Amino acid sequence: MKIALKLTPTQEAWIETAVARGDFAPPDEALSSIIDNGIVAFETLPDNDLDDDELAYVRAKLAEADESLAKCKTLTLEEHRQRMAAGRSRER
Repeated sequence: MKIALKLTPTQEAWIETAVARGDFAPPDEALSSIIDNGIVAFETLPDNDLDDDELAYVRAKLAEADESLAKCKTLTLEEHRQRMAAGRSRER
């Protein structure tokens, strides 16, 4: 089977660097390895062990994060640490 892939400049640079380092001979070998390893990782993922409520929560958080990124909202390191500490204290 022949498949055409469009790589980003970052992906192309990674492959070129890996080939230059000698990790792979031709660039095709690098792509094959990436695909093979990705398929193995995908096949070894556990079956859906999250229930619908957990998935909905995760999806909502991801959407919230995407929205924040789109609006360029960021946290300072100190704000992040405070949120993490608050989360840990709620878990106990």
